[in-house]
Amino acid sequence: MDTLSHALLGAATGQLVLGRKADNRVLLVAAGIALVPDVDVAIGALLGDAAALTFHRGITHSLLFALVAGLGLGWLLARVSRGTDIRAAHWRLMCWAILFGHLALDAFTSYGIQLLLPFSDHSFAIASISVIDPLFTLPLLVTVVALCCRRRGRLGLAWAGVVLSTTYLLATGVNKLVVTGRFERPWRNRISRCGGCSSSPPCSTICCGGVLSTPERAMGWLFTP
Repeated sequence: MDTLSHALLGAATGQLVLGRKADNRVLLVAAGIALVPDVDVAIGALLGDAAALTFHRGITHSLLFALVAGLGLGWLLARVSRGTDIRAAHWRLMCWAILFGHLALDAFTSYGIQLLLPFSDHSFAIASISVIDPLFTLPLLVTVVALCCRRRGRLGLAWAGVVLSTTYLLATGVNKLVVTGRFERPWRNRISRCGGCSSSPPCSTICCGGVLSTPERAMGWLFTP
């Protein structure tokens, strides 16, 4: 998913986890934590173009990395924020929630992520949403801007934004199942391979397509309501 969406989701998640203890500075920290898995972009660029393609969404997008990074970042934030009423356990919980949220969001894109590295290089891709989807990002953008401008009712705002965007994200998964099933059904007895449904900009629920293969031919299809 794009950088803005990850940062906004991270900020809103930080507000959810820490509640009334989260001020605007915490939102900024939470947004930064949400971008930590994408450090592989910078590292991959140093390794060359070919390596960058394989390194991105690799080990830094694994469950093991999220677990270890959450522990380390939580410890670091607890040390830096001594004297506040936010406990180390709360910092760790916030980091884990943000990092695992980053992985979940990327798993819904067509590029997929290698969640089980270094034990398996299998790529998990639900492929139901585009890497840039305004319908997902806009509610989070409005939410975070509102959070920065208000002192009261912040927790309710965060819940509203996250629930709305998450509901849309899940709806894209349901949409993929419905649309893919519609195109597979007439060819069910002759399908040798189905590429399924992949999203296309600007909105994955508006435009999606895939590849359907039978022993005789391969067909590309595009669906718009």
